[in-house]
Parts: sequence; C-alpha cells; structure tokens
Amino acid sequence: MSKKGFLDCGSSRGRSETVFLYECRDDLTAHLKNCFLSRADLKEYEVILQRAGFECLSHEQVKKLRVCPRHRYGLGKYWRPSKLCQYPGHKGTPTSVKSRDVINPAIAKEVFQLFGISVPIGSRKLETHNILKISLS
Repeated sequence: MSKKGFLDCGSSRGRSETVFLYECRDDLTAHLKNCFLSRADLKEYEVILQRAGFECLSHEQVKKLRVCPRHRYGLGKYWRPSKLCQYPGHKGTPTSVKSRDVINPAIAKEVFQLFGISVPIGSRKLETHNILKISLS
C-alpha cells in the first residue's frame, strides 16, 4: 500500500500518481477507430471500465474510483486487442481471428446479461458466433 492507502501498481509513460477514474477523459477516437470500434462513442474512463469488466457501476461509484497510470494506459489509451476469439460460447482451442469483427459495447452488454461473463470491448470474435444461437443451445 502506498502512503495514501492505495495500491501502488507502478508508473507508466512518465507518470506515477493515481488519478480519479472519472477524470480520465483523453480523446480515444483515433485509437477506437484503429481497434474497429469507431461507432463506439466512449470516454476514456468508460473504455477503462469496460476493458476491466466494470461496466455495471453507478455514476457515484465511478466518481470514487482511482486508477494508477499503469492500468489507465494498459486498459485505455494503449491497449491492444487480442487476436484470439474471446467469445464465451467458443468451444475448443482459441482460434486466431483476422477479421474486423470485435465485441462492441452492445455485444459486451448482451454477453454479460446472457452468460454473466464480462468480455472486454475490442476483443475479437469469429463471424460465425451468434449470441441468440449460442444462448438457446
């Protein structure tokens, strides 16, 4: 624990101080576009929350959270999506995916509601995965 009572995860990109998550508002438009999420209108802190699996927190809970630079940049501005299929209904060995099919915020929400599993936005999925088909089987 650090002097302030927070877990000290380390520095990143020349920064070492934790900040309130809600203050993380860098423009990620170009980064989201490069990750095939150009239609997702998300603030930096929303991307961090979704990538960490905390998309169901209230506004008041989000305002209380702090984030270290290492996790801010690793889950936000500088994350890179896995090239393996991350869909929870995928059976067998993880498959390398070269398509632009990614899990967007709407699909991530549906997966959480159907399976109770948090899937990070930007994760790749095979074109053949259909939420309704998997949830009904």
